Amino acid sequence: MAGLADHPWKRRFSSSMESLLEGFYKPALMDAVRYWRSTGYFTSRALLQVLDGVEQLVAATPDGRGHGQMRLITGVFLSRQDVAAVAGGAAVEQVLSDHLMQAFPFRHVQPGGEDDGALGAELLAWLVDHGHLEIRVALPLHNGLVANDGAIFHAKEGIIEDRHGQRLAFSGSVNETPNGWSSNYESFTTFCSWSPGGEEDVDDLEDGFLRLWQNRDHGARTFTLPDAVRRELAIFQPAEGLPRRLRLHVKMPPPAENQPEGIFIAPPDIDERRRVVWNYVLHSATSNLPGCERVGEATSAVVPWPHQHRAFQRLWQGWPPRLLIADEVGLGKTVQAGLLLRQAWLSGRAKRILVMAPASILRQWQRELREKFALDWPIYTGNSLEWQATPLRPHGESKPVERSQWTVAAPCVLASSHLLRRRDRQQEALEAPPWDLVVLDEAHHVRTRREASGRDSERRRPNTMMQLMQQLGSHTQGLLLLTATPMQVRPLEVWDLLDLLGLPQQWTEETFTRFFQWVQQENPDDGTLAALAGLWQDTVHQFGELPTAAFPEVLRESSLKRRKALRALKDSDPLSRRALDVELRCAVLALAKCWTPVQGLISRHSRNLLRAYQQQGAMDLAIGQRQVEDRFLESSAQEQALYDSVEDFISNQYAKYAVASAQKRSAMGFVMTIYRRRLASSVAALVATLDKRLSGQRQQLDEDDVAASEGEEIGGEFTADGEAVEYALQEELLREECNAINALLEQARPLVGGDSKWAALQHALDELQNQGYRQVIVFSQYTDTVETLKELLVAAGRTSLMAFTGQGGQIFSKGGAWQRLSREATKERFRAGAAAVLLCTDAAAEGLNFQFCGALINYDMPWNPMRVEQRIGRIDRIGQEYPKMQVINLHLGGTVETDVYKALKQRIRMFEQVVGTLQPILAEAASAAISQAVIVDRQQRQKARETAVAKVQQVPEISGFDMDDALQDLNAIKQAVNQLQPSPLNLQDLEAILERPELLPPGCGARKIGQRDFAWTQPGLPQELRVTCDGAYYYDHSESCELWVPGSPLFPQQRAMELAGGDGESCSRQDFLEALHG
Repeated sequence: MAGLADHPWKRRFSSSMESLLEGFYKPALMDAVRYWRSTGYFTSRALLQVLDGVEQLVAATPDGRGHGQMRLITGVFLSRQDVAAVAGGAAVEQVLSDHLMQAFPFRHVQPGGEDDGALGAELLAWLVDHGHLEIRVALPLHNGLVANDGAIFHAKEGIIEDRHGQRLAFSGSVNETPNGWSSNYESFTTFCSWSPGGEEDVDDLEDGFLRLWQNRDHGARTFTLPDAVRRELAIFQPAEGLPRRLRLHVKMPPPAENQPEGIFIAPPDIDERRRVVWNYVLHSATSNLPGCERVGEATSAVVPWPHQHRAFQRLWQGWPPRLLIADEVGLGKTVQAGLLLRQAWLSGRAKRILVMAPASILRQWQRELREKFALDWPIYTGNSLEWQATPLRPHGESKPVERSQWTVAAPCVLASSHLLRRRDRQQEALEAPPWDLVVLDEAHHVRTRREASGRDSERRRPNTMMQLMQQLGSHTQGLLLLTATPMQVRPLEVWDLLDLLGLPQQWTEETFTRFFQWVQQENPDDGTLAALAGLWQDTVHQFGELPTAAFPEVLRESSLKRRKALRALKDSDPLSRRALDVELRCAVLALAKCWTPVQGLISRHSRNLLRAYQQQGAMDLAIGQRQVEDRFLESSAQEQALYDSVEDFISNQYAKYAVASAQKRSAMGFVMTIYRRRLASSVAALVATLDKRLSGQRQQLDEDDVAASEGEEIGGEFTADGEAVEYALQEELLREECNAINALLEQARPLVGGDSKWAALQHALDELQNQGYRQVIVFSQYTDTVETLKELLVAAGRTSLMAFTGQGGQIFSKGGAWQRLSREATKERFRAGAAAVLLCTDAAAEGLNFQFCGALINYDMPWNPMRVEQRIGRIDRIGQEYPKMQVINLHLGGTVETDVYKALKQRIRMFEQVVGTLQPILAEAASAAISQAVIVDRQQRQKARETAVAKVQQVPEISGFDMDDALQDLNAIKQAVNQLQPSPLNLQDLEAILERPELLPPGCGARKIGQRDFAWTQPGLPQELRVTCDGAYYYDHSESCELWVPGSPLFPQQRAMELAGGDGESCSRQDFLEALHG
């Protein structure tokens, strides 16, 4: 059968040399099953010139059945009034609809008439209505906005494909009009996919068309044909059958039903192949095939590190899992949880899953589950279920839901731990049907306060999060807790978390505390050894025997000593312990420390452990070293005066609530500290929030304020939790407060852009650049600070800039304007080196990993130092490209924050090493101390600052309990990696299915459009969407593409189940491969 490759297409066509209509347009469309066209202008009369070609599009697809497709992107000439309306803020869609209706080309055409206008309108209406022709209207963009300067869309390119998959593309001057193809002077260049080097050129043009069609091109935006125009066009539909001008050309009747392009009508003998293929795909994770537990991983977008393999194996092999993952910041706790979630869902072990996390990182969780694990799960907001924006749902989706129904409406769901811990909300999760798996992130917020109560007794006061988890633990099979800092103050906080997971019976609060005292003894007495033996036996009963490889070195080297030590711990006869010499008693102590609920219920990995793994040649990616420099700056007299005035304002306002209820006083205290936090960031941030308060706009918490206080209990005094803060913000602004705010603004405005930190920032940027760091990230807590820094840096000539805040990403363009970027584009452009400096807020940066950037500046220092650690974790990750990372912290002198940070630096090398035992304890003390010091009146202020420093200095060291020492098991990681078996199903298998349309479920189709992506169609899908089976490609393009795996909204799960049959038995991989390849 003839095709495009059978024609001798010229490289360049010109109307001065030949008829473009007869020499190119007609013969090309005669062989076409697909025609994609971008044009500055279009009229339906152009189609009347090539009715033979239109007939071919109507009647044929690559398999000789179904129907072809024409896609058209056309420009439009907006009037001056239209341009002015757009510039004035009118909705572009409405302006475009009104314009197209006013300029409707068939307004004076009589439906059913015999002239060319009526016949063209009839043909166009029929083609659009029957799905043969899709039209989008394009408008150019300037800096992300529709151009309002009269600019037009003027692209003129086309791609034509025949039934053999060969493609012919052209680019030049010709519009899709009769004059363009017949009368004008026009020329264009052609590209043939079958010619040497031609496929790449055609791919390039096709990718460009798709970028426009899917609105991924930053230079133009395309709009579907407005409904009003469609309704007007429908009037011209033929009364019955085909359009009159097409009837003579159609050599066979068109199919009765529309079939999307790319659908394969399979012969009868394909049914068994389909059954085998889909049976294998759907049941590979539930089969007994070797490696079946890795199907979730193998069909995701992640490649786990060795320690993540080890953690997943512990979770999976001990189902239902009960584990606390406590890896250091930046080592991928979320990946370990995601591996479990995907495999558990895919295998059917967990059908009801609840993921809880603080509100500020909930969107990050939702995004990472989709981007890394193709799990498209909603967030419960308290009154609705919300799905994120995806190619299938460009604007996301929100469904209202009753409190009693969300756990049923969404069996796999994410929810704010701050929401569900509220007493009026706890029952929603507890009265739901039992959960199969619950995951809690930032589990260190689960706390029990212990207070002295009488002689030698304590009163236990669990916080609301602990109360929820104590009940939820018995309402779920599996429970996974995540935190980098399980111990905030003392070891009993670890006991609290382990108790939720299920401790052996003898490991009570008291024995847990005593255990870590006992094992510090050099020569324990017989009673202590007996107690240790009882705890050992209890541990073995619940968790099994300790592997020999995990024994202390002294016992691994001697089987005789090992037997004696084990007998001392296992034997109920005290004589086995009394006969031990001093060396063996010490060995028994060491052995007892190796096997406790800490090892049984906690998975923890540190950078030092992974460095050791790397040094042994087991991991080839680098783990960088960080160098942290604290720069303590002198504040000017004006800055110091402003700080004093703000603290006077705070203390005066807070004092007014001395007799208010505890809840109201707590909320108002929190609101007052917001002003002080913002001043510590920048004068601009303070001015912005005072302006809002003065104008009455500030009646709810900003995202930045929530993120800035995330995780802070502030000594139990103030809290951002609940509705009380909202009420406090909505209180009427009294004249006295109004006058005070005006006075502060008058004092603050002259300092905007002239503070001490601004000069220090410029100096630091120059230094880092001279040291060879190509890119620098500058962090702040507040968008208002970032906005000010943007202006200042541009004014200083530093224009290689990007910004990323809660409002989205931006890049400073050569034209002198800020261009908006998506989250995906922000990651891609910064990774590609599009900017030397990225200004970033804490809330926006969560979940972004920048291992390619080696330098970071903290423009402000959060009250909770652990927030700084999280910032550094954006660059201090496995795979860091710089052997030494440079971190610069800017502190303004004369403030309580700086006093406290100096005290931290004296106690430990804060931030110079990743989180250790003492850091979270000091961080909590620092946060509480600062918040208390900024609300006292001027007479008490100096004493309060001294007290804040003393609190940090007096935090006691913790002895006898070192999780890193107890949990660093390099041999366990090696063993886990050595035992890995290949997954029976992987992404390459799924891509092979996409490449074989005969195996796809009826109604579904796939067409390759690039090296790593496909155009996908399925019943009910209004247009083709892009899918891929390449994990790395998907991770970089997740906003415009779906990973085609089970769990994806574009994966045909239900239709595949119908093909696979209901026996639930998976075939062998050999059977699968034979069916796959035919």
